[in-house]
Amino acid sequence: YPIYDRFVAKILKEYSNNNLCDFNCTGIDFKDYEQFRNVINNFCDYFNLPGEVRYRKIDKYLWQRGKELSGSI
Repeated sequence: YPIYDRFVAKILKEYSNNNLCDFNCTGIDFKDYEQFRNVINNFCDYFNLPGEVRYRKIDKYLWQRGKELSGSI
């Protein structure tokens, strides 16, 4: 299952705002788990990520990228 974190939300918004993915995060309440999970699923679908990558590995990747984006390394 995907885990919400502010860094994950930040990088997903960045992908969305810069049109790096074909989904829109405008108005999404990332703290609403169902909405958050749907965004993660859309992200995985966009990049054709296989089932074994979903959630477990994608959480780690998004967290690291979000942390880098925040300048919190």
